[in-house]
Amino acid sequence: MISFQCWQWEIGCLVIVMAWLNLLGEIRTLPFLGIYIIMFLDIFRTMIKFSVVFLIFIVAFSLGFHMLLLTREVLTVLHTRSRSSHQFEEQSGY
Repeated sequence: MISFQCWQWEIGCLVIVMAWLNLLGEIRTLPFLGIYIIMFLDIFRTMIKFSVVFLIFIVAFSLGFHMLLLTREVLTVLHTRSRSSHQFEEQSGY
C-alpha cells in the first residue's frame, strides 16, 4: 500500500481544483457554453461579495450578544454547574 503524507493530499486537492478552474476558463471560449460559464462566474463573484458582508454582520451581532449576555446570572450559574460537574467527573474517575 502506498503511503502518502498529509501535505501531498493537500497539494493534490489544490491541483485538482486549479485544473477544473482552468477547464472552466477554456470552456468559456466555446460559443454555446461560454455564456453559462460567464453567468456562473458572475454569480460566484456576487456570492463572495455577499458572504463578506454577511460575515461582518455575523461577527458584529455575535460580539454584541456575547457582551450583552456575559454578565447574566443565568449563564454564570450554568457555567458554574458545568464546571462543578466536570470536577465531579474528574474526582470520580468517570
